[in-house]
Amino acid sequence: MSNFPDAYTDLACEKRGGVREERRIEETNEHGFRVLTQRARRKKENGLSEDDCFITVFADGMCSLPEEGQNRLSFLLAKKIRLLGASVLKQKTPPKILVAGIGNGRMTADAIGPETAEKITVTRHLSFLAPESFREIGSLSVAAIAPGVVGQTGIETADLIKGAVEACSPDLILAVDALASRSVTRLFAAVQLTNNGISPGSGLKNDRSPLDFARFGVPVIGIGVPTVTSAPALIFDFFSAVGEEIGAETEEKIRKRGERYFVSPKDADQMLIAASSLLARAADLAFSLGET
Repeated sequence: MSNFPDAYTDLACEKRGGVREERRIEETNEHGFRVLTQRARRKKENGLSEDDCFITVFADGMCSLPEEGQNRLSFLLAKKIRLLGASVLKQKTPPKILVAGIGNGRMTADAIGPETAEKITVTRHLSFLAPESFREIGSLSVAAIAPGVVGQTGIETADLIKGAVEACSPDLILAVDALASRSVTRLFAAVQLTNNGISPGSGLKNDRSPLDFARFGVPVIGIGVPTVTSAPALIFDFFSAVGEEIGAETEEKIRKRGERYFVSPKDADQMLIAASSLLARAADLAFSLGET
């Protein structure tokens, strides 16, 4: 079988070609969840190199976990956020954080970013309006925005975030976005975190301006949950599951006829509420002044 569904995924663990073979892969079990960590060396403009890191936490049924399971998963995600942002979060001077909820809040499958941003505990305004309350909360300075999509605002998401960066001078950006998967089994069943930022819409072949250090001059942690799969990937996934081959000619017809169609679970609206609450709680834990 060919690799054509790889064009319809944002998940590093699903990309079968190119850089994946060059990555160092480690699989662990942490707090009862399977965690896949992929690292690759990348040369920077100054000739030095650094690790690109992609962490996938697999959590089947994560939107219906009992409270104890939600606590474990939130704690684990908070640890991974702090790991990816360690160079900033361990500074002696408490850093400033900007959470950017990417996506269209009016579309369930694309709303996890805006929904998470709405649930984040924002504290930046308290740091100068109510310093005593700010200290009592025990949090870093956190601001949050949901810039919408270019079809709503007429302005590129990256440009709106750039304006927010200029306004509040964050030391770290947490970009939250809905992701595409080429497997229905991973929809609302995994969380991907990366220190490599986010390329909105890439999994749907609708690339927008990347949200990364090169764009903002600030480290960007990307975090997201797969909420949608493409129709071609769904068909390919089904045939793969039953062990059937798809010929190249048939595959091309499927791709051409189905590439405009995307699928989410029928109860995605309920899953959205649970998943965004989980991500917001993880971020609140990660940006508390206590150790996670």
